[in-house]
Amino acid sequence: MDQHKHELLGRLFDEASDLPSHEQEAFLEEAAEGDAGLLESLRKLLRIDSEHALAIDRPVVAELGIELALELDSAINAAETEDRFPRPHMIGPYRILHVLGRGGMGIVYEAEQTAPTRRVALKVLRADVATPGMLRRFEHETLVLGRLNHPGIAQIYDAGIAESSGGEQPFLAMELVRGKTLTDHADAFKLAREERLALLAAVADAVHHAHERGVIHRDLKPANVLVDASGQVKVLDFGVATTLDVDQHLSTMHTGVGEVVGTLSYMSPEQVTGRSSEVDARSDVYALGVLAHELLTGRPPFDLQGKLIHEAARIVAEVDPSTLSVHDESLRGDVEWIVGKALAKEAARRYASAAAFASDLRRHLADEPISAGAPSAWHQAVKFSRRHRAWVGGLAATLLALVAGLITSTVLYTRARDRGIELAQALEESEAVTSFIEGIFKAASPEEEKKELTVRALLERSRGSLDEAFEDSARISSRLHLTIANAFDAIGAPEVALFHAKRARDLRASDPTAEPALLSESQLFYGEVLIAAGQSDEAHKVLAAGLDQETEVPRRARYLLQLARNEKDRGSLVAAHKLLDELSAILDHGGVLEATRFDALNLRAILHARAGNIQEAMGSFEKVLAWRLNELGEDHPQTLIARSNLATALSMQGKHAEVLELDRAILETQKRVLGGDHPATLHTMFGIGAGLTILGRHEEAESYLREAVEGNLKVLGGGHIETLSSRESLARCLEVRGKHEEAHATYLEATKEATESLGGSHWVTLLLMDHHGITLRSLGRFDEAIQLHQNAVELAQRGLGPINSMAADALSHLAATLDAAGRHREAISAAERAVTMLASPDIGTPSTGIGVWLVELYLRAEPAALQNPERALEVALALPPEIAVTVEACTARARAYVRLNRWDEGAEALDEAMTGLPDDDPRLAGLVGERDSLRARIRAVTDDN
Repeated sequence: MDQHKHELLGRLFDEASDLPSHEQEAFLEEAAEGDAGLLESLRKLLRIDSEHALAIDRPVVAELGIELALELDSAINAAETEDRFPRPHMIGPYRILHVLGRGGMGIVYEAEQTAPTRRVALKVLRADVATPGMLRRFEHETLVLGRLNHPGIAQIYDAGIAESSGGEQPFLAMELVRGKTLTDHADAFKLAREERLALLAAVADAVHHAHERGVIHRDLKPANVLVDASGQVKVLDFGVATTLDVDQHLSTMHTGVGEVVGTLSYMSPEQVTGRSSEVDARSDVYALGVLAHELLTGRPPFDLQGKLIHEAARIVAEVDPSTLSVHDESLRGDVEWIVGKALAKEAARRYASAAAFASDLRRHLADEPISAGAPSAWHQAVKFSRRHRAWVGGLAATLLALVAGLITSTVLYTRARDRGIELAQALEESEAVTSFIEGIFKAASPEEEKKELTVRALLERSRGSLDEAFEDSARISSRLHLTIANAFDAIGAPEVALFHAKRARDLRASDPTAEPALLSESQLFYGEVLIAAGQSDEAHKVLAAGLDQETEVPRRARYLLQLARNEKDRGSLVAAHKLLDELSAILDHGGVLEATRFDALNLRAILHARAGNIQEAMGSFEKVLAWRLNELGEDHPQTLIARSNLATALSMQGKHAEVLELDRAILETQKRVLGGDHPATLHTMFGIGAGLTILGRHEEAESYLREAVEGNLKVLGGGHIETLSSRESLARCLEVRGKHEEAHATYLEATKEATESLGGSHWVTLLLMDHHGITLRSLGRFDEAIQLHQNAVELAQRGLGPINSMAADALSHLAATLDAAGRHREAISAAERAVTMLASPDIGTPSTGIGVWLVELYLRAEPAALQNPERALEVALALPPEIAVTVEACTARARAYVRLNRWDEGAEALDEAMTGLPDDDPRLAGLVGERDSLRARIRAVTDDN
C-alpha cells in the first residue's frame, strides 16, 4: 500500500468513524469511488473500531494520523501475511528457520547465524510498512537496546537493513530466550511465595538497569518476562520503550499528545489517559506492581474482560485496584503494602525507582523493616467513602456534609422552634464541627501519625473527644454520634456502633428541645444495633418501649419488623410470626417503605425455612433477591445476604454441592466489597464449613470453621450468637474427625459463654449442650452425656413448648447414648418419644432418621424380651416419604420383614435399597450378599415343600 493510499485511508477512516453508524456505509461507498480494496479496508477498520475486546490485552500503538490506520490495516490482514510475504530463506547473514510470531508491523523469526554459530530471534520490520516514521522508530529501538547489557534483559547482537523483493527490510538480531513466561514458570514449578517475590525482585533489577541508561519499557507484562531453564529472568521486547534522554527523545521518536503505548491491563493511569509527558520510570514501577499482584493472587488487580477500551481505561485511571488480602488474607501486611505502593494511582506515591521496589521486597524476605507502610488514615478514609458510598453514604462525606448543612438546618430548626438561636451562634457551631473533623483527620496525617492507622482506629478516636467538643450542644453531639454509629454498623463493628448509638439515643432523650421523630429514630436504630451485637434481651426492651410511644405508621412498621427479627434470633418463632402478622396488617399503608415490605418478606421466609416449609421459603427468597438486585445492585451487602439466604434454603433441600459453589462465589464478593472481617463475610465462611462437613470433606470444613470462629471472636466477641453457632459447628466437625478432647473443650467453653450471654433455654445454648453430650458419649463418659441430653430436652420443652424440633433432636441423641451405655429399655422409650414428637404437625419437618434408629433398636434390643419386630415394621412403614426411600430405611424395613418371616417382601426391600446405588458404592456388596442369601433361603423352603 503506497503513501498516498495510507494517507487517504487514514483521512477517510477518521471522517467515517465520526459519523453515526447508520450513515457510515453510504459514506464509505461514495468516498471509495469504486476502489473495492479501499472500501474493504475501511469496512474492516470500522468493524474493529466497534468491537468490545479490541486491544484490551495486547500492545496498543495509537498514533495520531497515518500510522494508526496503517497499524490497524496491517493487523486486519495479519492472517494474510504469510501469503503476501512468503518466508525468505535468508535475511542478511541470517538463515531463516521458522516464524516465532508476527504483529501488525513486523515478524519475528527464529534464525541461525553462522559466525558466530548461534540461534537468534530475528525481528524484521515489514518492507511494505517501512515508512520514514517506522524506520525512525526502528532505529530508535536499536539505539535503545544497544545501551542495555544486563543478564536479566534479552541481549541485542546485531542490527541492519537487508534488501528484499519488496524493498529495504530492517532487522534486529536478539538473544533467543527459551523459557516460560513469569507467571507460567511460577505456576508450573509451584513456587512458594518467597520464591515468587525473589523472582520479581530480579525482574525489577533488570528494569532498573534500563532506567539507569535512560530507558523505560512501557509494556511490562508476563509475556514480556521469560524465565529460562536455569531460572534466570529475561525481560523482552523494548519495542515500545522510550528514552529518558530528552535530546535523543526529541530527535528520534516524539510521542504525540494522547498517544497510548503498552498493554492496557498493565499500564499506569498516566499511560492509559495519554499523559505521555508524565510517563517515566514510575510507570514501569506500576507495571511491576501489576505483575506482583498477578504473580501472588493469580489475577490482575482489575478485571477488564469484555470492557470497551474507554471503559477499561477509566477503570485503570479512576478505580482503586483490589488489595492482595481480598484474595488471600495471609498477604496482609508487608507484601500488601509493598504492592499497594507500587500500584498507587498518583506517581508521586509510588516507589521512586524499580530498585527501591526490589529493595523493599528483599527487606521483607529478610524479615527487615520495609519503607512502605499502610496508607495514611486520611487516604484510607477518602478511599473508604468512595468504595462504600452506595451503602454507607461515605463517612467522610457524611461528616463534611454535616458542616455544609448545619447552618441551614440550625436556622430552620430555630424558626420552627422559635428558640431565638442567632445565626452567629449557628456559624460558631458549624466552625466547631469543622474544627473537630479536621482535628481527627489531621492527627492521622503522615506527619503526625508514625504507625499504621486504620479507618476504624480513625473513627474510634472520636469516641472520647466528641462529647467534650460539643458539651454545650446535645443536638450536634447526638447527630455526630448517630452518623459514626451508622458507619461502624456498616463496616461490621457492632460493639463500637453500640456505644455511639446508645450515646445518640441518650443525648436526644435528655434534650428537651429534641423532636419526637428524631428521638424515635435514634431509639429504633439503637435497638437494631443491639440485635447486631447479639444483645437480644436488651434489644427487646428498647424496641418494645419505642413501639409503645410510636404513633406514625411507617416507623411502627419498622419497629415491628425489628422486634420480629429479634424474636427469631431468640428462638421464639411463634412470637416472631405474631409480630409479622401484626406488621402485615399495616404494610399497605402508603408511607411504609418498599424496603420494609421486602425485609418482612425475607424474615417470613426465614421462619418458614426454620419450620421446614422450604418450598414456600424459596419463593419468597427469590422475590427478595430479585428486588434487591434491581434496587441495590449485585454487590450491595443486602443483596449478598439475599443470595446467602437462597443458598441456605437450597442446602436444606439437600443440594449441598450446588450450594457450596454459590457460597464460595458469595464469599469472594463479600471479601472484595465488605472485607474479610465483616460479620456477613464470616457468616458465609461458617456456612461453607458447615456444608463441607455435611459433604464429608471434614479437613476442608475445619479450616473454614476455624477461620470463621477466630474472626467472630475478634469482631463480635465470644458471647455473640454467630460466634457460638460457628463454634458449635467447629466442635461437631472436630468430633467427626476423631478429635474428641478438643471438641469437648470447645463445647465446654462455648456452652458457658452461651449460658451467660443468651440464657440457659436459648436454642443455641440447647444445641451446644445436646451436641456436647454426643462428644462425651464418644469419650465413654455416658452418665455426663445422658445428663446433658436430658437437660437439653427439659429446657427445650420449658422454653419452646412441649413439642418442638430441638427437644425431638435431643431425645434422639439421648436414645443413642442410652443404647451405647447398655440401657436399652430407656433407649427405646426415648426414641419412641422422639418419633412421636417429630410426627406432630406442630413441627412440620420429617424425621431426620430417628425412625430408622428406632426400627434397629427394636430388632436388636437386649435382652431379647425387648425385641419387637411388629412395632419395628410399623415404624418403618410410617416413615415419611423423604426418609422411606433412603438405603438405610429400605434396609431396616427389609430386616423387619425377615424377622417376621416375610422373606419375599424382605428381598424386595433389599432390591429397593440397591436402586440407584453406583457400582463403586461400598454398601452394594453387602446388600447383594444379604439379598442373595435371603433368596437362597426362600428357594430352599420352596424346594422342601
